[in-house]
Amino acid sequence: MTLAPERCDQQLVKRLMYAGIIVSAGHSNATYPEGYAAFEAGIPAATHLFNAMSGFQHREPGMVGAIFDHPKVLASIVADGVHVDFNAIRIAKKVMGERLFLITDAVEENLEGAYKYIRQPDRFVTQDGILSGSCLTMLKAVQNCVRKWASTCRRHYAWLRRSPPACCSAKRHWA
Repeated sequence: MTLAPERCDQQLVKRLMYAGIIVSAGHSNATYPEGYAAFEAGIPAATHLFNAMSGFQHREPGMVGAIFDHPKVLASIVADGVHVDFNAIRIAKKVMGERLFLITDAVEENLEGAYKYIRQPDRFVTQDGILSGSCLTMLKAVQNCVRKWASTCRRHYAWLRRSPPACCSAKRHWA
């Protein structure tokens, strides 16, 4: 379950984790101290690195800085070149190593109800044109990485398979 740690009571997060729910930080405007404290308190992962979160700035490293800096936090990233520029993905991989893993953020077109997703050639948007999901498959994410960095599929396959299971088995420790 993705939540903004600065918006949630720590007792609620603790109850979710004790119930076996994997909590991930995301859609967050947390400051660096707020984000880092949430990870220290036991949140093991971050959803969609760079997307809908406070960015890395030189005077306030934000949620991205907390994710980069915490030695145990895992993070997913959408490697489609739309959600995140491929240079930012490369830099994040350098910083995070095996703690970074691929995810799709894929949705399907929905033109009814409260959450409308309108298909564009390479993404989904809201009625207002705001990015709301991807058309990315996991195979395409790996192909993008191989194409961009001329590395082997084997290396990116390892990137794919290591971190998500680790996220599911991450020790959840609340003080």
